[in-house]
Amino acid sequence: NLDPSIAPIHLKPRRVPFAIRPKVEEQLDKLIRQGILEPVDHAKWETPIVMPVKPDGSVRICADYKMTLNRALKQSAYPVPVVQHLLHSIGCRKIFAKLDL
Repeated sequence: NLDPSIAPIHLKPRRVPFAIRPKVEEQLDKLIRQGILEPVDHAKWETPIVMPVKPDGSVRICADYKMTLNRALKQSAYPVPVVQHLLHSIGCRKIFAKLDL
């Protein structure tokens, strides 16, 4: 939920390194084809993306919301879990998973 008293924020995009530009464009096209992203002519909010390179050489498209949407979000009453509690809850388990979301 966004706080309606916060005006939309527009930040300049970050430069995409020339070496990874084709991979970034490919990933953005893929996200558009999947319906995750949608091209627009004008957006109320604009935030830069960051493009970390994954171990397999592909890129991950991440939005940096710390200066834009995060400032307008209403605080959630649900607390973030404490890492020590999470580690205790998995105890002596033998099967774990790694997700790349």
